[in-house]
Amino acid sequence: MKKEVSIFILLIAVAFLGKGQESAEHNQIDSLLDKSFRYTQINLDTSVELALKAKRLSIEKAYYFGYVNSYSRLSIAYRFKGLYDLAIEKADSCLSLSNGKYPKIEASAYNNKGVCYRKKGQADEALKNYLKSIEIYKADGDTLEIATIYNSIGVMFMYSDFPEKALQYYETAESLHSQISNSKGLADVYNNFAIFFANSGRLDKSLEYFNKSLEIEKSLNNKRGVIESYGNIGLVYFMQGQVDKAIEMTKKSIAIEKEMGNIQGEIASMNSIAEMYSEVGRFQEALETLDSVIIVAKKIDSHEELATSYLNMSKLYEKQGNFEKAYENFVLFHQEEDSAKSYAQQKVLAEMETRFQTKEKEQQLALQELEIVKNKTALEARKRLILLLLVLSLAIIFLSLFLLQRNKRKAQAEKDAAIIEERDKGIQAVFNAQEEERKRISKDLHDGVGQQLSGLKMAFQKLAQSVQVENPEQGKQLEQLNEILNESADEVRSISHQMMPKALTELGLKEAIQDMLEKSLGNLNIDYEFEHFGISERLEEKIEVSLYRICQELINNIIKHSKANKVTVQLFKNKDKLILIVEDNGIGIKQDKVNTGHGLLNIKSRLNPLSGEVNFEPSPQSGTIATIRIPYV
Repeated sequence: MKKEVSIFILLIAVAFLGKGQESAEHNQIDSLLDKSFRYTQINLDTSVELALKAKRLSIEKAYYFGYVNSYSRLSIAYRFKGLYDLAIEKADSCLSLSNGKYPKIEASAYNNKGVCYRKKGQADEALKNYLKSIEIYKADGDTLEIATIYNSIGVMFMYSDFPEKALQYYETAESLHSQISNSKGLADVYNNFAIFFANSGRLDKSLEYFNKSLEIEKSLNNKRGVIESYGNIGLVYFMQGQVDKAIEMTKKSIAIEKEMGNIQGEIASMNSIAEMYSEVGRFQEALETLDSVIIVAKKIDSHEELATSYLNMSKLYEKQGNFEKAYENFVLFHQEEDSAKSYAQQKVLAEMETRFQTKEKEQQLALQELEIVKNKTALEARKRLILLLLVLSLAIIFLSLFLLQRNKRKAQAEKDAAIIEERDKGIQAVFNAQEEERKRISKDLHDGVGQQLSGLKMAFQKLAQSVQVENPEQGKQLEQLNEILNESADEVRSISHQMMPKALTELGLKEAIQDMLEKSLGNLNIDYEFEHFGISERLEEKIEVSLYRICQELINNIIKHSKANKVTVQLFKNKDKLILIVEDNGIGIKQDKVNTGHGLLNIKSRLNPLSGEVNFEPSPQSGTIATIRIPYV
């Protein structure tokens, strides 16, 4: 903690001595932190790396908000990794550094601490931090976060010595989620209500709430939520003695698990069915189910599931009086249990080693950060002293030169601005002419040559059919010619689409990019994702065409040069800018090509008339991230 405070003091000095950070650099750091949060659902190691990178940049650029927020993001990432003590430590650093400056970040830190303490079984500490978080969110009017925390507190009480207290927190959470029409939040609360009533023996009430949750999860198309609801409903039916209904519900969840490819979940549900069959004396059905479980579990080498299955088989044979089979399966159970324990021990050791290395790395980084700031502070101080002496000694000369040259510079600036404006107009005119020519050629190809080829193709087909009867050999030749003609027609349609995609002119930029990705990457061994948000209407034609051509250029470069097997494209509006991000996991782009490559120069030429900018940087894993920003109100 002392290191963070030292860095905090030095950051103030750097911020005072320097001119601060441009908003573009702040946006870059904020973008890294947002991406770190998103990667908690994708790759936790990457999430940590992104937060650490944002922290280092915040120190270099004296961006204090980013520095504080980086500790919040690190705390969240470590919590998802199960490193609760380290997550609490980062949250405390965040709170100490913020010290009332950034309430929302502090509310998130308190909430994250509450979750960590709840996971550690320290209910008092968890509740204390939850309530601090709620207090801040209430002042900010954030109903969603307040409702979510009330639900978490209810879960904590449900498994405490005072489970009845859970109801009042669930009821408050339900009311708040209803106020803001948050369906997913309501589904989670109803699920917790149902568990409470099931634990209390009120099974009819439990079924009522589980079914409420199920209907919402279905409406949201949340397959994971639907699976959990079916499983919970099946369990309640079994507790009521309605075994067939219980098995029916569990089979429904298995069908979705198979659809999602979740073999682990499928095995667990099948084991549950086998136990139900066994409980009601349907031993043959239980054995058949367990045989299926063992086959699936062997495929994925799951020692834990195999151990459970062999133990259940042993118990079944024992109930049937087949003690030889019972013993055989009991031996197999012990073998798989030993393997599972060995795997678990290796995992624990690996996690302990990872935690030790992470802590050691954090300490090294903190020392490096402190040294960076010290050096930066001394350098800035020396620069300012030299500058001050220089200004004092040459003030009169500079003033004279300034008065003499001001008008000249002004005239030159106006001339340069006019040249740049004329250049941009010329470039835009060239691009406009190109696009108009593309449209014309595309229309001529589609409506002229394309239609003629289509008519000629139908005539060939008719001629081939008539000749086939009298002269099969010539008919076969005509069919071959017709195939060539058909390929030519397809090629003409493809060229017409490339010249000016129909999706771009009729539907818009989002649909055109989706269509282009499907056609360019769909048939290659390259996975792709396209995300877009914040754009609900058509953009200006010149912006749509420019962004489409830029994206097309980047995708073509990836296909030709990157050797990537995964591409991510994001299109969104952030405040007053349109942002296009194209990321790949290929071999990366050489720096000497950034400013000299023909395709990259073409991208910059398209952006100049729009006052846009492009930035290339390495991806966190490998490959390249291209970020295009265009001002747009």
